[in-house]
Amino acid sequence: MRERPASVSPAAAVICASIAVTLSGDLQAALVERLNGQAYYDNVLDITWTADTNPLVAAYAADRGIVDDIIADIGQVGGHPLTRADFIHPIDARDMPLTWWGAMAWTDYFELGGVDSWRLPDVDKTDAMLRIRCGGPGVSEALCRNNEFSYMYVRNGVTLSDPGPFDDLGIRHYWSATPRDPNYAWHWGFQFTGHYLTESIPADMYLVWPVADGDVFAPVSPTEPERPDTPQAVPLPGSLALSGLAWLAAAAVVRRRRMSPGQVC
Repeated sequence: MRERPASVSPAAAVICASIAVTLSGDLQAALVERLNGQAYYDNVLDITWTADTNPLVAAYAADRGIVDDIIADIGQVGGHPLTRADFIHPIDARDMPLTWWGAMAWTDYFELGGVDSWRLPDVDKTDAMLRIRCGGPGVSEALCRNNEFSYMYVRNGVTLSDPGPFDDLGIRHYWSATPRDPNYAWHWGFQFTGHYLTESIPADMYLVWPVADGDVFAPVSPTEPERPDTPQAVPLPGSLALSGLAWLAAAAVVRRRRMSPGQVC
């Protein structure tokens, strides 16, 4: 009697295929929806971005006292006493551009879904204060991972004209946490209009897009059963991404985190 081949469920086939692709080293980047579309997890850089690329605008519209709350809660950044001038642009208050000190304070104060570990993105995680530009001469994919903004632009294909799943991507530059010099007199900024890296003094006013390390809205247990509204991985513009690997994130209780006086990052 001929043996019938063992049947494989569709779910098992997807898992096996995913493992095979991972082992082959050809895993494609994907932005995985989290918190019902309020955040997206980058499965290569292992970081979570807010879906709103400038969440202070909505926060300020909902509560005009939030700036005073941030100032009272954080107080100072790197010895710089915070004032309303760090948060309110004299001409363009609509987009809420902030000084670098204001940006550091806002990301420290910011909370989403019970997570308060937000920070400014890095453009050089090697701590060498380099200008790593993805797609540039001699910049490998591995080196590109050290610039979170540039990786989003080049590898994930998120641009001003094609922002993917993100909301309100701004024309202005965005602040990074990366200093250009050891005295923190200059910092790097990034602009999505054309993949620009800029050097700026902390008093300049740029936009703020919070990011958190890790898959902060992942399910507590990988064995958690699927739910009817389980989100899927979002295909990245211009690239092939694995889908069906995302899980619905759990909501958490909101609380505040305080930065110690004089703490820079």
